[in-house]
Amino acid sequence: MLARRGQASGPKGLVVTGVMTPPVDGFTLAVLAVHSTGEKFAADVQTAPGVPHLHWFPGPLDQPELVWWAADDRGHHYVGHMETWRYSPDGSGGQIHFWPALDPAAAVLDIMPTTMAARAIIRIPLAWGADQ
Repeated sequence: MLARRGQASGPKGLVVTGVMTPPVDGFTLAVLAVHSTGEKFAADVQTAPGVPHLHWFPGPLDQPELVWWAADDRGHHYVGHMETWRYSPDGSGGQIHFWPALDPAAAVLDIMPTTMAARAIIRIPLAWGADQ
């Protein structure tokens, strides 16, 4: 993960995905798009039921949590965190920002939302569209 630290050479563009998972440990997850700049990349996501932003709504200890990370086909791993976020008990969504910048040579990205008991792997071919 630290191999790309400090590099601002990520691809610039947008990949529209519209991918939804079957239920994963009680959650249905959707990745709507991935957008990348030289410094970072982010995924537009939705969840059902809602997942509160941990900084805003700390919940009970037994509340299911969802963490985000990603890996590319070049062997790099990326840590994700909630950035812009909206929440209701029925659904939530917003942007997950990943660090460090995406490898410009990556052709496939696996976004992996993970609970304590399960993980989804959402495979996204990186065919970049127009700059965003």
